[in-house]
Amino acid sequence: MSERNFLQLLQQSRFLESRAQGTQRKQALDSTPLLPRSISQVDQEAKEMLTRASRTGGTPEMDPSSIRLFSELNFDAESLGKEVRKFNAVENLLPPPETTLTSDLDSYILEQHEDAIFTTLEDSQAVVNEELRRKLDSTIEAMWEKEKDKFLKELSRHVPMSFNDTKDSASKVSVKSTSQWDAPLDQTQATPVSYSRRVVRENREYSEGVDLSADFTNIVRNILEGRVLDPVAQKLVFSSLSSNLDTSRISSSSSSSSLPIAQQFAKAVLSHQHALKYFAFIFEAISWICGERRVDFDGTYTRDSRIKEGCVDLLDPSQLKRALQGSLRAMEEKFKESRLIATIRSHPEHALRGGKPGLVEDIRAYLRVVFHNDFQSLPEDTQFLYHLPLWPQIFLALRCGDVHSAAKIAEEANAQLTSNGLHFCAFIQEFLSSPDRCLSEDSLIQLSQEYSLVARRSSDAYLRVCYILIARCSPNVDEKWKLQESDYSIVLSSIEDYLWFHLSLVRLDERQMPLSLLAYRLQLVDIQQEILEFGPSYFDPKGERPLFYTMILTLSLQFAKAVDYLVKCDGFLFYGVHIGLILYYYGILHNEKEWKGIIEKHPDLSNQYRKQIQFLLEPYDFDRCLWSYVQSIAQARPLDAACYLYILRDKTSRMHYLKELILHSGEYESLLGFIGPDGARRRGFLDQLERCLPEEERNDQVSIILATESAIEAAERGDIQAAVRLYDIAEEYDRLVATLAKKLSAELVHSRSSLRSWLVEESRRYLKLLSDKFISEVNTSKWISTLKLLLSLVEFMDFVQQQKYEEAWTCISNLNILPLNERDVVSKSSQWQSVSDEADQLVAERLAQIIVRAMDCLVALYQRTKESQRHSERTQLSPSSLSSHKLNEYESYGRNLVSFATLLGIQSPDISAKLMQASLALH
Repeated sequence: MSERNFLQLLQQSRFLESRAQGTQRKQALDSTPLLPRSISQVDQEAKEMLTRASRTGGTPEMDPSSIRLFSELNFDAESLGKEVRKFNAVENLLPPPETTLTSDLDSYILEQHEDAIFTTLEDSQAVVNEELRRKLDSTIEAMWEKEKDKFLKELSRHVPMSFNDTKDSASKVSVKSTSQWDAPLDQTQATPVSYSRRVVRENREYSEGVDLSADFTNIVRNILEGRVLDPVAQKLVFSSLSSNLDTSRISSSSSSSSLPIAQQFAKAVLSHQHALKYFAFIFEAISWICGERRVDFDGTYTRDSRIKEGCVDLLDPSQLKRALQGSLRAMEEKFKESRLIATIRSHPEHALRGGKPGLVEDIRAYLRVVFHNDFQSLPEDTQFLYHLPLWPQIFLALRCGDVHSAAKIAEEANAQLTSNGLHFCAFIQEFLSSPDRCLSEDSLIQLSQEYSLVARRSSDAYLRVCYILIARCSPNVDEKWKLQESDYSIVLSSIEDYLWFHLSLVRLDERQMPLSLLAYRLQLVDIQQEILEFGPSYFDPKGERPLFYTMILTLSLQFAKAVDYLVKCDGFLFYGVHIGLILYYYGILHNEKEWKGIIEKHPDLSNQYRKQIQFLLEPYDFDRCLWSYVQSIAQARPLDAACYLYILRDKTSRMHYLKELILHSGEYESLLGFIGPDGARRRGFLDQLERCLPEEERNDQVSIILATESAIEAAERGDIQAAVRLYDIAEEYDRLVATLAKKLSAELVHSRSSLRSWLVEESRRYLKLLSDKFISEVNTSKWISTLKLLLSLVEFMDFVQQQKYEEAWTCISNLNILPLNERDVVSKSSQWQSVSDEADQLVAERLAQIIVRAMDCLVALYQRTKESQRHSERTQLSPSSLSSHKLNEYESYGRNLVSFATLLGIQSPDISAKLMQASLALH
């Protein structure tokens, strides 16, 4: 519109304004013609009117039609918005100006600008208020969480913790550029602040402790219960078994016992408030690896499938392939849930997910969040599909383990791919249809050429990674398949991504590759060696994150090393034992003997396959590992400890550690049972657990056998009290009496010993008990007589100690073990020198001490009689002939004892000196 036309329109508006009076004003305004004009034209006209007004020194006349015109056509909103944003709403808040209707264009423009400013200030104030409300809400929420954690921490002080966990911190180490092990798991573009918060949160989880012992013990019980196939027998066994365990530990069993074992462990960890994510994920990964969630090679997955105990044989190539696929599937599921889905849920306004189901829609929603619909930073040759980058869509589908979705996306973009010289759609279709996910030799050669000519020269990192994933060739050999340095930071941004990428390239099949590409064949042992080369000094340099390194070893199928590393870390025995328990339960961990037996069952293994499993199935003594944990809970929870030991399949090893448990815990009656007051046997906890074994391995006499063997071991270790109690449980009374006799013989002269007092009391009690029983064994009768003799000797020793010499001499004389006259010296010495019976030998070994005590008794009696005789002489009484006779008799007894000792050949200088001194005292 020209300036002339606009002036005509302005004149017409003024004419209408002059006619508009009272109620006609509104009608006049409504009849004002509006012409379509651009913002720039209106802005230019306003500037010209202001220029004219400045020249004349006044203001242009304004009328309602002008106001209507400018308000309808608006101003330059973009420039006005920039000026408003520069305005400081807090420091430059001005009072609202007085608004009056005037024809002054200057005043109108100023008024409109001020209105716009204050409107913006009000909007800004509303935004600030909303942001302040959110911050206050988050602050209150943080304060609540802090107080709640403080309360729970205070509460946990009253709950015993079975283990202490160290804090989990991250440390970065510079390594060679071809490896990406230095990125933390699941960390994508994490800022230092967010990363430090994550580390602090994990450290709190370790320091506060998570008591999983009750949950895990309940799962072990579920394992034992599952072995009893007969429902009637199961009810019979575990009704009594449950009564022996803490009911609070069994209350939650019904909800999780239907799950496979590894998933039960994972659920138990995740159910805790401070769940250890690495610990739970290791169990989830083992669940996939062992086949609880089986991945088939046609792309279908079966969840929660039941597998039998000890059925995993990774020497079988097909099972090893499934284990590798299970490791990949665990990482794929974790990526999908913890990164893809979690990102969509946390940014719904950017994701624009909609209601259409499927992984493809999830991927596209995720990409909308990642790129924020701003693709200016992408390379110029980036290909798009549905307004989103194409190759990230394909890669994410592969990263989530869904090759079908990746092939579907490639098929939708096939036209533009082929136009750029890429036949990826055909390659991925063949990759999908192949049972072992391998391209044919011709296709692999064609793909290699296409990668060299097109993909490697592209600026799209996702394109190169997708081609290598389909080719399954190692990118670390030379420049042929090598990725660029930036590709790792763009596509493979975490350790998990890097590990998944390389495990996806592993070839366990015997399928021959083209000779030109044979050097690029990546084997499992290559990845395992690389991880071991970095080792714990890299993944866990300070020993503060052993669960992380264990997870890496587990995902790379290095099971023995994973368990061994965790068990040896201070405070992580509990974790390592239970991870090892699952691997042992499914038949992956074997000791040296079992390993040799399994190898013998596979004589046809190729050398290539043997090389690939050298790190995978190395022998590991899990029995000893389990005992190290059981030993720590044996005294506090002996019944739980017994449940753990019944997981062991080797009978010899199980019986050995059960014996150690019995001795270590001291809970003899509860574990082994006892003889009731009525003489009937009460069965112990081990008798109930024995029914959880296969029928051919059960032993109804297990408690008696274990009690006997434990008693023998206790006696050898010098724990006589334990040995006596255990022999009593086993009803091995001959050995019990023999044990009492042997120890009492050793303690014979130690009159002030508490052990000797206990032995005397127990000996008398058992002699009384056995007097009411029919004993047919000759050895038992012999030991009983020996024990009675030893008790009499104890009485003799006590009399001497108490200076009751007459009673002492009467006691020893009645025993008839010493020669009381000269003609018995030779015969008794020959008798004691020729004893061969073990029971008699106990007394023969103590004859020297008995002779010394007898000589002490004679000396005391002699001196007492001598003193009595002297007293009679001082009182001028005639000496008694009886006194003289006793003195002669004591002298004769003394000479006989000295001769007896000489004939016995006692070599002890101390004994000989005492006898010589006593002999002189008798003359």
